[in-house]
Amino acid sequence: MSTTIQQTYTDEEVMEMITPYIGTTYTEVVLKAITRASLRPVRQISPHSAGTMDMRRERINLVLDENDVILSIRFG
Repeated sequence: MSTTIQQTYTDEEVMEMITPYIGTTYTEVVLKAITRASLRPVRQISPHSAGTMDMRRERINLVLDENDVILSIRFG
């Protein structure tokens, strides 16, 4: 029986890894890269998208503009 050890990162480490994506266009490739690097759930928030108000501290929120460019990144 093998055991998988999952690396965990602090919020500061995660933000350092993913901040370079600010200003890039959101795509499925970007989503997978951020998810893989951070090991955290990721969702995009578009100007006209409906989102839940549940607060998940570990979740990464990618705030997009109307052209799907990542404006900011926050947790929650």
